[in-house]
Amino acid sequence: MKKQLLQTKNEAGFYLPLVLVVTTLVLSFITTIVILYQNDVRMTKTIVNQIEMDTLIQMSKEEFMRDIVHLSDSNEKLVYHYPNGDVEIHYKKEANKTWLINCTIFLENVNQPMTASYLITLDHS
Repeated sequence: MKKQLLQTKNEAGFYLPLVLVVTTLVLSFITTIVILYQNDVRMTKTIVNQIEMDTLIQMSKEEFMRDIVHLSDSNEKLVYHYPNGDVEIHYKKEANKTWLINCTIFLENVNQPMTASYLITLDHS
């Protein structure tokens, strides 16, 4: 009679590597989602700040065009104060009815100012 080989059916050691692989995949997935969320939050803050700065530039340009009638023709500086920041404008008359303005925008929640330059032509037709 042939001896039957002793076969073990103990598979308890098989579950540990399986659990480790599944845990690694789940933690990788969660880490990726958290990093993507943080990136989206940072990008949203940047876009909101850019929109606020563009709004301040538009408001200060309109106010400058309204105030230009009362200003002298020399190179001067104006400061406009708004609820979410300040705009400092250095203006210079380039030609008849044409002004070069250099805007420096200071947002309340941003440490670094933004600068922009525009050429404005007044047309009172």
